[in-house]
Amino acid sequence: MKKITKISKKGFTLVEMMLVVAIIVVLAGVAFVSIGTVLRDSKNKQNQYKSSHIPAVDSKAGSVRQIMNTTPSAKMPK
Repeated sequence: MKKITKISKKGFTLVEMMLVVAIIVVLAGVAFVSIGTVLRDSKNKQNQYKSSHIPAVDSKAGSVRQIMNTTPSAKMPK
């Protein structure tokens, strides 16, 4: 009589590994595109904030600087 032996298959085939790598590449591509979009949008919002708020702060600082330069300073008691 012939003995029937079972061959156990351990590990992954090359096709399975290539499929996993392809899926990872597709997911990474989607992630990079979405990250690029988020970075571009945040840069635009940052530039909008700078153009709208920084001039207002600069004008206030200029007026404070002008007031400090025009008013006589009080002498400190000794």
